[in-house]
Amino acid sequence: MVVSSLAGAQVSPGATLYYDVWIAAPGHPKSYREARHWPVARALYRYRDGVRKLVVRSGQQATDRPGTIYDLTFWFSQAGDNAVAFSTTLPERFRPDIQDSAIFLADPEETLQVARTGDPLGEAHIEDVTNIFTNDAGVNLHGQIAMVAHLDDDRLAVLLYTPDLRWRHSASGSWDAHDHWTVGLEPAAVHAVTLDRPVTVTGPAAPTTVRALTLRNRATLAVVPGGPITVAEHYDQDPTATLRCPSPPASMPP
Repeated sequence: MVVSSLAGAQVSPGATLYYDVWIAAPGHPKSYREARHWPVARALYRYRDGVRKLVVRSGQQATDRPGTIYDLTFWFSQAGDNAVAFSTTLPERFRPDIQDSAIFLADPEETLQVARTGDPLGEAHIEDVTNIFTNDAGVNLHGQIAMVAHLDDDRLAVLLYTPDLRWRHSASGSWDAHDHWTVGLEPAAVHAVTLDRPVTVTGPAAPTTVRALTLRNRATLAVVPGGPITVAEHYDQDPTATLRCPSPPASMPP
């Protein structure tokens, strides 16, 4: 039996909505509120243009290292119309009685680990991690997440996670089609952007700033007249890649 927090909601055409469902055993209460106390599993879905796609479900394997996503009971937060951030617990592989805490950033195509118990941080390691803000403020439009980490040397650390973006598909396309990029995020001034597939990416259609830009592995970036690219910090291009511009980019540091 599946009961959803989406029940009765009105979704505008073209809008994107992430929502959670509780999967309860047959015969248990049928309302969302009641099923939360009788769950078999919990799942997170994306709804867009009448299509529902699974993002994550309890019992799924973690993407970064061994561990099973055990619970999704804490929070999830939508990054505009693109990605979703969520927290979870994962039983430690050799000590099932010990729970790892973790934060992930995902869309239906891929899941990124943001932070997890055991991750190194300088000379210390994370013992527990939580986001500073919950609900709608948990992640911004660029996929950035503010967190507090408890370290194994008894310190607290305030962290800001910013995802690096990569063209994730094997087909050519438009820079502005955000589904081509990591977890569906559109490149912005906070991002380091990489094209490392033998594809041609055209655009952007409007002036755009990124933190860093890397072209490799026969990738081609064809900048259009309306969209110069400003690279704020670092530009790297290997001999196999091509940058085509109608005029020099706005700024391209070494």
